[in-house]
Amino acid sequence: MRKSLVVIAAASCVISVPAAAADVIVGGGSTANAFPFAGCAGTCDQYQQVYNSNQFAAPVLISAIRFVKGSGGSTLAGGTYTLSASTTSAAVDGLSSDFASNIGADNTTVFSGTLAPNFNGSVLRFVFSTPFQYNPAAGNLLLNFAVAGFTAPNESVFFVAQNTINGITSRQHNFGSATAGFGLQTTFETSPIAAGVPEPATWALMLLGFFTIGAAIRARKPVVSTTVSYA
Repeated sequence: MRKSLVVIAAASCVISVPAAAADVIVGGGSTANAFPFAGCAGTCDQYQQVYNSNQFAAPVLISAIRFVKGSGGSTLAGGTYTLSASTTSAAVDGLSSDFASNIGADNTTVFSGTLAPNFNGSVLRFVFSTPFQYNPAAGNLLLNFAVAGFTAPNESVFFVAQNTINGITSRQHNFGSATAGFGLQTTFETSPIAAGVPEPATWALMLLGFFTIGAAIRARKPVVSTTVSYA
């Protein structure tokens, strides 16, 4: 019985090590675009970009995103940017101009602040305050930028983009024109969501396993061999 307990306890202590983090790059780079971080010919307070789920091979945890400068100046727009991520049922090239209807039920605010501290002159990087768990089997991925107090820079910064990328990524916004087939090339910093990563309940089971092993070892007593001689 004690041997069985030891085997069960040892099995409960096995931890699966998650695979390494990886970048997922969505979109081409044949041109450049300023929206939503510069140039403006409209209201300029809402920008959404949707990414086809087939660009992600498996569920991932997204911890940051990056955009690469293509041309233009070195100063980004002023104002407060609030970025959220969600899983959407909206189709690529099919985002509605009713922005709220595109946002999924799992919408999570992942960044809020100004652009300047996140731009090194060549890369604009948003580190998520709350990493977003994305499962491509549940729908497409939507990024939503809400901008308060937008002020355009004197010279627009253009980021790597593509204007003929139908079916992979597209946008909806009020910064100007052009939506379907347009989108910034986006790099997602991701790590796999591994089933073997211990949850709090698993840690408790592991501790119980260690305790059981210790108790079983302490309970074992040496067997003394006794020889009886008869005269």
